[in-house]
Amino acid sequence: PGMKKGTQSDALLSQIDLFRSLARLCNTNIPAGAAPDSKDMLLAFMGKDKKGRNWLVEQNAQSTLSILGADGFKYIEPSLKQAIHKNTLIELGNHPSPQLYDLKKDIGEQKNLIDSLPAKGNALSALLNKIKAGPIQE
Repeated sequence: PGMKKGTQSDALLSQIDLFRSLARLCNTNIPAGAAPDSKDMLLAFMGKDKKGRNWLVEQNAQSTLSILGADGFKYIEPSLKQAIHKNTLIELGNHPSPQLYDLKKDIGEQKNLIDSLPAKGNALSALLNKIKAGPIQE
């Protein structure tokens, strides 16, 4: 049995994890090289793992990367790309300085904590750079 109807979870997951998770559920393999970022998160999808991933790398439309930790902190790397979409006036997440948000308290990413929590920002920045350098194990 899977998750009960109406159940919520704080497990950190990505849609890319559906590939490996569904392959496991169907007792099959995905082709070599397919969905290299996918992780088997079947237990999290089924509500048996409350944590999910340790981290998740995200990329915005301008290719700026960010990393979201299972603890809810999100680090966005510095970017000189367009900050506001000119037609929609939507903020794009790009800023020349690094950004750090506690999404458990600030889902709208309004309060940048990079100056008040520099060690956290440095740790996530270092992890993101390590991931960019090549595949790592969680």
